[in-house]
Amino acid sequence: MPKRDPIAEKLARLSALRAAPSTTLLDELRPLLGDKSGLVVALAAKLAGEQGLIALVPDLEAAFFRLADGAGKVDPGCRGKLAIAEALRELDVASTSVFARGVTIRQLESSDTAIALRVCSAGGLLQQRHPFALLEVAPLLADREANVRAGVAATLGGLESEGAEALLRLRVAAGDDDADVVGACLQALLRSSFDRNVDFVLAEVARAHAADAPAIVQLALLALGEARRPAAIAPLLHYARTSPDDEVVAAALVSLALMRLAEADVHLFELVESGPEARAVAAVQALRSRLLEASVATRLRALVDDRGGAVRDKLDTIERRG
Repeated sequence: MPKRDPIAEKLARLSALRAAPSTTLLDELRPLLGDKSGLVVALAAKLAGEQGLIALVPDLEAAFFRLADGAGKVDPGCRGKLAIAEALRELDVASTSVFARGVTIRQLESSDTAIALRVCSAGGLLQQRHPFALLEVAPLLADREANVRAGVAATLGGLESEGAEALLRLRVAAGDDDADVVGACLQALLRSSFDRNVDFVLAEVARAHAADAPAIVQLALLALGEARRPAAIAPLLHYARTSPDDEVVAAALVSLALMRLAEADVHLFELVESGPEARAVAAVQALRSRLLEASVATRLRALVDDRGGAVRDKLDTIERRG
């Protein structure tokens, strides 16, 4: 007779509970949130969040601190604590004590498994507009893990707060060994307030370009395109037309295409029609994502057929590959 696996049985029971009424769920989930297995707690917490079970908030909070005190011994992979933090955010409750503890947790196993927990907890504090949220979250912009720094930067961009922007500018000014972190900060600044931060971002792009840091330039140019503001067209065109780095040119052109603004499209079509061949080919590639738009596809086909050569070959190749 095969040996029973209590954890597997509990996980199966939790899966079956998804269709259960709320009253049944409350009675079933409470003891499972107190289970010694972090994996069982994780699934129970996920279900509580999905079902909007506000009545389980005290149980979720108690489970979090129990797992936090036991660290990797009871919650390997940090799965239980992360699921609880995510559930509390989904329930939109002010579990300040949980999130304040969560931003401090480091769980070193083969690697730090609490990276996502720190970012999620920072988001929880900021989501609740806790008066001391920035004080709690600011140290994470200097976290040893680049994914934490970038994740927190992205979260700060959603606040539309001058205080958050000041922290992001400081992180950029201090520099970072990881280009993705700087890119996340620049993107967050533009998302927070394009008008307040566009000059700062453009100055950082120019500095990075002069310092031969193309990865930062590319990420910043993409952030400008994502902002979809007419004021971003001129600087994007500048790098598309003058940068000696092919990847920077490609990023600028893709950004112009993703803006989906008529003013930006005019410049892209001009490059296809009469720009240097290499940049015209790059412009065709940048417009690849727009070929489902009949007006773009028709105009582009007419231009490349008139021009011929490598520019037409590029569009032919894109269309063949679908």
